[in-house]
Amino acid sequence: MTESREEPDDSVVVIDPGGSPDPSGTRLSDLAAAERNRRLTTDAPVLVITDDNLAEHAEGGKLTFADRPASDPSQPDSGDYSAQRQQQEAYWRQRVLETRKQWAGKVEEIFTLEARANQLRIQFYDADDPFYRDARIKPEWDRTLDNLSTARKDAKALEEKVAQIVSEGNRAGALPGWLREGIELEPKERPYDAEGNAPEPPQSTEPDLVEENP
Repeated sequence: MTESREEPDDSVVVIDPGGSPDPSGTRLSDLAAAERNRRLTTDAPVLVITDDNLAEHAEGGKLTFADRPASDPSQPDSGDYSAQRQQQEAYWRQRVLETRKQWAGKVEEIFTLEARANQLRIQFYDADDPFYRDARIKPEWDRTLDNLSTARKDAKALEEKVAQIVSEGNRAGALPGWLREGIELEPKERPYDAEGNAPEPPQSTEPDLVEENP
């Protein structure tokens, strides 16, 4: 009796990805478990089918492949994002800190000018020499009051600027901690908001002339 041998089918190509399975039993479940373990520990495939060698290794076959998702060029990588975030933090912290420093400094200037204006007021009304009073004290008192009025306006504007920066930062995505930089420097008093803070102009101490009736 002559044994019959099946002719190999050249239309099917089997590519061995390498590695040697070592199943521990002959049952179907054992074989499946061994195959899973083999795939986890297998070496790289011994052959990679591409469009260039498809005709050579799998004549009449069909190539199926999956592409990696393309990276989005509009999205920065983690390194660029981190550097950009650090720059944003430094910008908002520095901006709000400098403005709070200017605000605090301007309020201190107001207190200094108020003290000087009060001192000149006392000197003006206590002066016995009208020439010295009008030629020396009054001009300096006038300048001090003008500077005081300007300082009050500047301090008010700086307070509003701090609020504006905080609002801009919130809209731009700045973290709250960045916008609290230097918050301890904010003045506890607002010597420009109270009513009746208008500077007192120097008043003449010359007696009024009274006409006598004939």
